[in-house]
Amino acid sequence: MRANSYCKVCGGRNPPNIASCLTCNQEMVSAPRSNPVNSASFRSQSMIIFDIDDTILNVAQRYKDAKRAHLIDKESHPIRKKTLETPGKARKRANQFLFSPENLKKDRVIPGALGLIDDLVAQGHIVAYVTARHSNFRDVTRNQLEDKGFPLFKNDAGMELLFLKATLGEKTAKYKHGVYDQLIAQYDVRMVFDDQPENLQAAVSVGITGVYPSISDYTRYQVKSNPGHLVEYDRGQQFVIHEHPDVAGRMMIDPDDEDGGTVAETSSVDVYTGKPKNPPIKTDILPIMSGEPTTQHKKLGAIFAEVQVGRNVFVDIGEGVQDVYRGLIGGRQSMSEKRMAMAIATMKQELSDRAKKVGANAIANLKLDFELPSKQGKVLNLIATADAIKMRSPPKVVRNNPANPSKVSKGKKLYKHMNGKAPESVDVKKIDMGDVWYQVGEGGCWSIGYMSGKETGKSEQKYTHTFNEETKDGNFPKLYATMPENGKPLLIIQGGTWKIRTDDTGVAWIYD
Repeated sequence: MRANSYCKVCGGRNPPNIASCLTCNQEMVSAPRSNPVNSASFRSQSMIIFDIDDTILNVAQRYKDAKRAHLIDKESHPIRKKTLETPGKARKRANQFLFSPENLKKDRVIPGALGLIDDLVAQGHIVAYVTARHSNFRDVTRNQLEDKGFPLFKNDAGMELLFLKATLGEKTAKYKHGVYDQLIAQYDVRMVFDDQPENLQAAVSVGITGVYPSISDYTRYQVKSNPGHLVEYDRGQQFVIHEHPDVAGRMMIDPDDEDGGTVAETSSVDVYTGKPKNPPIKTDILPIMSGEPTTQHKKLGAIFAEVQVGRNVFVDIGEGVQDVYRGLIGGRQSMSEKRMAMAIATMKQELSDRAKKVGANAIANLKLDFELPSKQGKVLNLIATADAIKMRSPPKVVRNNPANPSKVSKGKKLYKHMNGKAPESVDVKKIDMGDVWYQVGEGGCWSIGYMSGKETGKSEQKYTHTFNEETKDGNFPKLYATMPENGKPLLIIQGGTWKIRTDDTGVAWIYD
């Protein structure tokens, strides 16, 4: 195994032949080496070869965007704009889109790829990348690999071990066969990772026995020790190591919770599924009248709820439950207060249901109290009482004017057109659009992102659209912000050349 190389800028230790320092990213200059003094120095250096697209980088979003822009078809073949346009010109236009620096940023590292390469480098192997991308895109490919954290190596002559196809017309398997043949003449090539079977066959034909169609096909056979439920502490900071986020969430203490609750307890969403843990209680609670009622009333009895609380809640309670339950009037809530909020909401609902059974149309004298069953314990008993009353003039229910049925129908139709399914609910709201709009950024709005299950059925699927990407006439929409006095801040996108239409599969997209 050859000696390590050291960076002249930061002094960091690096594997031999690395192109840039793994610590400071400074370009490494090959240092003169002394004559070999033992047989180990004569051995060929071990090498692992990786394809790029769909092997270490997920390129699905980039190619999906190219299909939406009508640059390539379903089979990723270039689409000619005119009948007389040559296939070469169509391919050039598609490649300029696919391999632009902006679109290459959309690629995502395939899970396990970086970790595997880091492990292989740590074991002393050198890494080469052999891709079917055209050599015209060498610079952007090199930059992309470095941006994603993949190390680049050089051979003894100082040439980077990054191989791209020089001729588009050449079959990829034949081109890679030639590169493999060239590399095994200089290195001890141990493994090839490539998602295309014909490229793996080419590797086997030149004598490379370790071939893998994906990262997972290799890593699933690695024997790893069971990490167990490990919690590490360093300088007062806690780190939880576990492969499942729900287990980690149940172990890690929330640093913002005064009661010492875990992340899983204090989070408003399930840390594993991402769905709300405690959806709002849908209630129909009678109005609560303050003061002594002037009409006949009936006591509704007491409602009890047992709540798990933190150690500080006994000091914070003060004169009554109202002092600690700030959630009724807003403000920051501890985990104890959130539990109390849910308990009190449930008790109020029960009191309201009891009042309805005796024909009441309101509740009066609502009182909240508590008792501590044990000074050392962490359990609080909440108590709620109220009276049911019949008012001579029942409270008026404020209702909104119904929306125009035709507009509701149109909205439902447009929603289904865009999202591929009917809306689950329809809300009619009066929105303050603000009296002053101001433009955000003087150059316009260049992109937008949203989440939808229209293709995958998963609502958390992310999509992006780049405005003016196809027309390129400079007509970008404007992004405005407004701060209404009687509403929440708004962002408004207006203008531009964009539109919404469906593709040949019936899925709606934003197009230019």
